[in-house]
Amino acid sequence: MGAKAKVLSLGFRWALRAGTVSIVTSLKNSARIRVDVDKCIGAGQCVRAAPTIFSQNDEDGIVVLLQERVAQELTGAATTAAKWCPARAIIVEPDDDDHSRGA
Repeated sequence: MGAKAKVLSLGFRWALRAGTVSIVTSLKNSARIRVDVDKCIGAGQCVRAAPTIFSQNDEDGIVVLLQERVAQELTGAATTAAKWCPARAIIVEPDDDDHSRGA
């Protein structure tokens, strides 16, 4: 590993631990996520399944979408969150814009 790659790798690990990075590493096979906040009951199952994708409003527990588009590596977690949602307020669908980004 070259010096530049090593620095980037170390920087990414630090940022990931600090919870400050949301990187889409590959848009190929990515997914779009939509939430219906009117359906959300604040159960928090989405946050348990995918804490890098979902959060909850401090006041009422309603879902907060942190990432509208996720890379292939996170589509499984997003799908799990949608399945666990008791209100069925989460929709995960293929990102049809993949081809337009040259991915």
